[in-house]
Amino acid sequence: MQIDPFAVKDCALIAVATGEHVVTLRELKDRLGTIPTSCIYYHFWGGLLRPRFDDPLYQNDFAIWTWRGIHDKTLAERLAVIDPTGFKDLEELRRELIEVIEERLDENELLSWIIPSQRFHFVRSQIVW
Repeated sequence: MQIDPFAVKDCALIAVATGEHVVTLRELKDRLGTIPTSCIYYHFWGGLLRPRFDDPLYQNDFAIWTWRGIHDKTLAERLAVIDPTGFKDLEELRRELIEVIEERLDENELLSWIIPSQRFHFVRSQIVW
């Protein structure tokens, strides 16, 4: 009986800047409809894979920006509880993100026009084996 040798494998999540950014919450909602799904992957999973000590409450970049950038704790908490493992694919997760943001914009029209203290920069991920 032939036994295959034990092999150690590793992978890394590489961050690639897209050059795209948004300033308002409405722009974020609109851009979420067009960005590559690899951006959504990065902004959910990338935060879990890179060391971070400043935002233990919010585990994805969308929630962190909503809290830090436009200071909307309500939306930040709604975005933070989205579990990406509960969706069959990233397109379904994209639709959920857009829906949550649309609901919040309907609740508070002023959020459409708030200029945040920082832009949200989209980054896409690429896994290297």
